[in-house]
Amino acid sequence: MDWQEESERFEKWRKEQREKNNITPVKLHKMPGWFRWRLKAVTGPYPRGLFDHTELSMLDYRFGGDRVFDHWGTGIDGSMISEPYEYSINETFEQNVKDIAGVLGVQYSFTGPDTSWWYPGRTHRVTFFETPESRTLTQLRKERKIREGW
Repeated sequence: MDWQEESERFEKWRKEQREKNNITPVKLHKMPGWFRWRLKAVTGPYPRGLFDHTELSMLDYRFGGDRVFDHWGTGIDGSMISEPYEYSINETFEQNVKDIAGVLGVQYSFTGPDTSWWYPGRTHRVTFFETPESRTLTQLRKERKIREGW
């Protein structure tokens, strides 16, 4: 079997797993605006030419170096989703996720490999989301920036 046949077979299997487990899709490498805004508030401005990948790597490094952000993107509900491989999950991983959520002022949920879009059964899903309180705060800050011409 050549690589193309193998790839097609894998994609077919992945599609079957997604349908079987009713897994919600992820728009890969599309960061939700609210998350980007909060991320920039933490990492600060960055030189032109650096992208979201770099900022997420900086955040990973700042909180222990675990690969929290891997196969990341936007969920259908506007949440920020990351799906790192199972070998990334160690004894400090969940604490690092909690610390990242804390510094960004958001909530998170952590689910096992049966909910993963990227590689069902091999990657786990971490979902970051705003609460009604944090959403209100975000909106107020955005409005202030617009008023002040930022």
